[in-house]
Amino acid sequence: MLHIPILRHGKPYESVEKTVLVHHATGEPLAVVSQANGGLIVRDIRRMDGAALERFSIAELLAACRKAADLFRNATLPLSDAKQSFDDYVVQLSATTGLPQTLCRANADKIYKVMNEMDVVIAGLTRGLDPVVLDRGHGTQDGRRVSFFRAARVFGAVLPGNSPGVHSLWIPAVALKTPLALKPGGEEPWTPYRVIESLCAAGLPREAFGLYPTDHAGAAELLRAVDRAMLFGDAATTRPWAGDPRVQIHGPGYSKVILGPDTADGWER
Repeated sequence: MLHIPILRHGKPYESVEKTVLVHHATGEPLAVVSQANGGLIVRDIRRMDGAALERFSIAELLAACRKAADLFRNATLPLSDAKQSFDDYVVQLSATTGLPQTLCRANADKIYKVMNEMDVVIAGLTRGLDPVVLDRGHGTQDGRRVSFFRAARVFGAVLPGNSPGVHSLWIPAVALKTPLALKPGGEEPWTPYRVIESLCAAGLPREAFGLYPTDHAGAAELLRAVDRAMLFGDAATTRPWAGDPRVQIHGPGYSKVILGPDTADGWER
């Protein structure tokens, strides 16, 4: 059976404890996923090289993201000891999440677009700051002296198990030279694994990436160990972290109903 490992500083690691990933409809076992405990996660984060991406210029990282975008959508990439084409990825993603393959591809296109247009994303996040400032740490903008420093040695994310499109939100950390420690959703390890493999295939160092399938306790340890993080989850999951300025909350999500002008007056129905 396919094995999805932990990625410790980018290197696959098989743990004794594993969970089984099953087909959402049939219950058929599809893969086993190595599980990381909290102690392993904290130890790895403390040992991560916070400067692993510092030897690259912003221009080089943007170019790597563009190359990774093409690899993510078109290449056959490693998946533990196996290989995974993009079509394989779509089938596996749909099987465990229940998301139709059409929507899997549409969400993958969002990830491709963010990586391919990372220069536009970074310009938006920095309000058009000259990339030279991001490399040097200082410079001028509109005649004023400005400076930049990373607030996080390591950025962490506790990710959802449904829609893969939201994974585009943590990828810009790479272009800002920040190593990543990720906890994938229980049913959706496929996307963060494939994004990491595409970035490494594009020339970025494996030691800048950690992927830690784990339980709620392990996720909490990850959030405590990193300097900045984003957290996806329901109200019970996100509530304990709502007051932590280091953690950006995403969730819970709610369904929406859109009423057209022909029914808006009868909204109570």
